[in-house]
Amino acid sequence: MNFNRVLYIILILILLIAASQAIKSQEQNSQDLLTLAYDGIKLRADLNEMLANWISAGEWARPCGSIYTVDIGHLMIYAALTGNGNLYDPLREFAVEHLILNNPSDPYTRGFVLWRYNPEFEPDASGTTEALRIAEGLWLGGNTFSQPEDIELSLMVLDGYARHAYVDQGVWMIRNYFNLGTRAFANNSFLVDLDPDFISLVAEATGNEELQKVANLSYEQIQDAVTPAGLLYDIIQPEILTLVPELSVYIFSPNDIIQISNAYTVAERAVRKRPEIGQNMLHFFRVRHPEVHRYYFGSSGLPAHSREANLELFASVVRLAVYLEDHEVFAMAFSKMVNRGQAFAKNVWEPKLYTTGEILLALHYGLEWIKTW
Repeated sequence: MNFNRVLYIILILILLIAASQAIKSQEQNSQDLLTLAYDGIKLRADLNEMLANWISAGEWARPCGSIYTVDIGHLMIYAALTGNGNLYDPLREFAVEHLILNNPSDPYTRGFVLWRYNPEFEPDASGTTEALRIAEGLWLGGNTFSQPEDIELSLMVLDGYARHAYVDQGVWMIRNYFNLGTRAFANNSFLVDLDPDFISLVAEATGNEELQKVANLSYEQIQDAVTPAGLLYDIIQPEILTLVPELSVYIFSPNDIIQISNAYTVAERAVRKRPEIGQNMLHFFRVRHPEVHRYYFGSSGLPAHSREANLELFASVVRLAVYLEDHEVFAMAFSKMVNRGQAFAKNVWEPKLYTTGEILLALHYGLEWIKTW
């Protein structure tokens, strides 16, 4: 037999085997995806039932006795996205009555949002991350349920949020809180106090130039917070520049240690104009999966502690992967989240409302995206 013909036949056989293996792999991946989707749907149903029981029973507070605004905000967003008026209405009523400041005798704090509520104590401070989540919940709810008054409330809250802006040492920032006792703002900010994607969406819809300015400056600050390893530093504290005016060290994390769930929370809210930040962070997750830790050094990308990543991290990665259409990382994170979520549903841990909101939001975006595959 001709030698070239033998080589040709061998090559054909190799290609056929490879094609067969690829088909089997694709079929397995499809089956794995179907199983994951089924498990996700079951988990969503379980969590929805648990959540409805907690809300109706008034089990809103964390073990310390306070109701945390970020918990309420996440659940309002989820209720609006899914059209669940039975969940949205009591949360919205509580936010308006207890969380959003609108006292005619104190117009300066109009639209500020408390970071937590406890009926046994006087309100102590506003919260800016909290304001963003409540504003988003109201904005989405107003559109979903055709309630223009909620859109107006959302704009009032965003106006209050924007009044936390300040320039210190030439650095723009959203100050972390306003102390209602001392009537003074904090002198620092956390990166999680920023959500330029949501703010820019509202600015475009309303033509609000001030909000667009806040969004643009927020994008710039998030860009400035990128670490050498591709993560995001946590804290903005311009007063440090009075010690080292020649060095741009006003954005940092203590001892260079980053809790990466915070970093991914910020990245998923900056994909409209800074998608490369999220893409780099998805790659960071991809190359470390399945051994993903909770804390990393921002400079080297090495683990700062052996503790495993928390469930909230996987929920954030799921949402970020959906926004940036990264199928590979999505499958990795969705599987982890569903497995951890199933454990949570069987043996609930605190903070239960916050954790439930994180999971349900990721399940919503994830399951909707799977439908398009």
